[in-house]
Amino acid sequence: NAEYMGIVGYIFVKMTDAAALLVTPGTVPVVAPKHIFYRTEDDSQCSKTLKMLRCGCCNPKYVVTAESVKIEEWKGCSQKNDSVDVDDILDLNLAQSCGPGYFWAGQGKIRLYLAEKKGGKEVERTVDLHHVEKAKAVFDAFSSHIFKVNNLKLGMKRPELKDMPFLVYDSGSDPSFLKFTRSILCCGCCCFPHTVITKERITTTRWTAGCTKMTDQFDLDHVENVQLKRGCVATCFCNAGDIYITGKDKDQDGVKMHWIHDSKKVYSKLDDYCNILNNRNRVLGDTGMHR
Repeated sequence: NAEYMGIVGYIFVKMTDAAALLVTPGTVPVVAPKHIFYRTEDDSQCSKTLKMLRCGCCNPKYVVTAESVKIEEWKGCSQKNDSVDVDDILDLNLAQSCGPGYFWAGQGKIRLYLAEKKGGKEVERTVDLHHVEKAKAVFDAFSSHIFKVNNLKLGMKRPELKDMPFLVYDSGSDPSFLKFTRSILCCGCCCFPHTVITKERITTTRWTAGCTKMTDQFDLDHVENVQLKRGCVATCFCNAGDIYITGKDKDQDGVKMHWIHDSKKVYSKLDDYCNILNNRNRVLGDTGMHR
């Protein structure tokens, strides 16, 4: 049974047993509301010079905070100001193309996938933040904040399992022999994707054919199924395997992770945790039926 009590506009949800996963407002660990992740005005002189040579005085300006993303840009002969609420951000990715901006200032393009309320309807759109300095650091910090803000499904947060660490897998920590083997197979270690699995998301960084470094993230809430495939060579010599994630978010149809070290252990942890995440639908149904 559930007992709802209103206290000065604050909703306290008191439920028992499985429904204890429900979250009360304000309990999600996020950074300070006015924290600034990126501001164009804080760019280095090198970055400002590159932008001036590229766009002149028409270069867009951004302020990315814990609450919103404010944009000022020119559209033709008109200046436009826009604001994006972080609660409307469904997904995001990062693209960094080879060139002076990437090598000298770490610039990149961050794409935001939004779902906003307009006229009583939900409208989806994308917003691009161009030439962001130190884009990888900005992307990592801001996306981590977004995943904490959006850590709800049907009003229920991701469960905390004390026996499962936050970091499940990082390909950068794989043994040297496995890295060497992957380098031979992939024509150099820089071409092989860097994969990081946490209890929030799966992050993959890879180089594409167009000499662009792409960083994509897949929310574990979107995982439908987890599969493991291990070939004889990879299993016997490197204790490695391939993990396949089925599901869909705004820019990816699942995730394929190859040559994962200690793949059976990683698979077991990931599969068990994803099953618990998917059980939130059943937990809420059980609570509604007073079971």
